[in-house]
Amino acid sequence: FPGLVLLDKKRLHPLDGSGFTEFDALFARRLLPLLVRDRGPGIPFPEPSVAEPAPEPASMPVPQPPTHAALADILHREMDRCDRYHTMVGLAAFRLADDKRLDVPVDFLVSAVAGKLRSSDHTGCLEDGTILVIVPEDIQSLPRLQKRVTSLLRDASGVEDLRVFSSSRVYPGGGDTPTQLMDAVLGSLP
Repeated sequence: FPGLVLLDKKRLHPLDGSGFTEFDALFARRLLPLLVRDRGPGIPFPEPSVAEPAPEPASMPVPQPPTHAALADILHREMDRCDRYHTMVGLAAFRLADDKRLDVPVDFLVSAVAGKLRSSDHTGCLEDGTILVIVPEDIQSLPRLQKRVTSLLRDASGVEDLRVFSSSRVYPGGGDTPTQLMDAVLGSLP
């Protein structure tokens, strides 16, 4: 049956993973018709030239995650919403261990994680590199979210055994103000 085999991945950019992922396979599968469409039957693919250097990938602009003040403002709005509609909000914090193999900026990791979470979740980064995720209403899944974000951080960084410390708190119960809630979450991180 028709298939696709991906061999010998060569990292062209520091943000590129060392091995193929499911996304790589799906992306290659979508590109395959473009490679085959313009070729007639029996026309082989050209052999890659050894003398040609690999093209340098264009640098991707990384959107800046919300600042500490912006996160506090979002958290304040969500806490007000909780008081008004009698719901709850969760706050999860993630701190990366000082890993010398980590060669990607934290802003890139925040953007990679934010792209994989619900649109109602808010993700940002503090000045010290701590990543915060504000989770409105869906607090029962906070432990699963912590595992998922840890996995996403490892995938985005390309370091499979990256140590990630995490903590979470809910409102009401974890603090009466955004600052108290953030302090409670950050205080329980190593």
